[in-house]
Amino acid sequence: MRLYISSDPPHRYARVTGQGAVRQVDEVDSLDSLPRRLKGDDVWVVLPGEQVVTAEVAVPARNRRQLARVLPFALEDQLTEDVDSFHIVPIAFTPGTSAVAAVVSRELLREVRSSFAAAGLSPSALVADYQLLPVHPGATMTVAATGDGRIAVLGARGTGAVLDAGSLELWWQSSDERGGTIAVNDTALGRRLDELGGEDVRQWEIGTDFTGWLAHRGPRSIVPNLMPRLDGERRAARVPAMRSAAVLLLLAAALRLAADGYEYVRLEQAHARLTGETHTLFRELFPEETRIVDVRSQFRSKLAELGQQAAGQGEFQFLLSVLAPAAARGVTVEEISFRDGALEVACEVGNFSEIDRLRERMAGQGVAVELVGSGSLADRVTGRLRLSRGQG
Repeated sequence: MRLYISSDPPHRYARVTGQGAVRQVDEVDSLDSLPRRLKGDDVWVVLPGEQVVTAEVAVPARNRRQLARVLPFALEDQLTEDVDSFHIVPIAFTPGTSAVAAVVSRELLREVRSSFAAAGLSPSALVADYQLLPVHPGATMTVAATGDGRIAVLGARGTGAVLDAGSLELWWQSSDERGGTIAVNDTALGRRLDELGGEDVRQWEIGTDFTGWLAHRGPRSIVPNLMPRLDGERRAARVPAMRSAAVLLLLAAALRLAADGYEYVRLEQAHARLTGETHTLFRELFPEETRIVDVRSQFRSKLAELGQQAAGQGEFQFLLSVLAPAAARGVTVEEISFRDGALEVACEVGNFSEIDRLRERMAGQGVAVELVGSGSLADRVTGRLRLSRGQG
């Protein structure tokens, strides 16, 4: 049996079979109060979603070995602390294009592991609560109210978050996944998403926390594991005890004299090795760059370029998805161009009022529509419109 249990008290938990069936749901005030028979289960710790960040970033990696090396560079500018203080786990990967990754504090992982070990539990996995949300096969996103002012979100690609209810509108305006079908667990939340411009919001009764969500996940659905591998961690060396205190003191003094010099040489060697590996990775990913001066700075610059390109492609697709249905009736699109985040469209319609109706249809979809120019030719009217994301 697999035991999903929340990291914070009171500890909600659910026991799940290998086929995905939820067999028991309960709650304990402390880990020490957990029934003894459950301590032999495969323990998965469920972290509050606020403690785990997921992000989709543009990466040029062509395989998972390269991905593991390039992800810290791709995420570095998005983190508030040194990248080495975070554990980064790839969730989804499109070779040569992009990756979705989860980021969690290493210090938090150590604290969680220590508190569970004190209660006689050895977790094999950690997961954010929103990562246990089910995503309906017919939807692109699940949005769930948890009943305590929190809203959990999970997209089909694996990006997710936990919001407070007051920041829902801000999140909606910045989301790139709002165009498809959205499954919600709460009627009021569904109405709010409709008001914000959700095109297809549907009710899905899945419960308000992970103990209910687990019952709606497919038996073959994969849950990402944020737990660092134990075999990759440093283990302290064991030094045989010596009977003579004098020998211990002399040995400690001799070791101290050599320690600083050895540590300096070791760090210099590690730095040289890492610099060489970074140069090699840069040349693999960007073979057109023949001159390397500051590899770390050049890495950040190239990844920023890729991110801007990906953002531009997403903006173009969004604007095109608004234009296509609006222009389907009585409009002939003659020319389309995209630059500086705006889509310019040259079209022909039957009369000037058709241009106004076309603008109205698109302005209701979160798009600002500007009439650049219009004119008439024979029995047709030509117009040029500029579309950009924003309020019409």
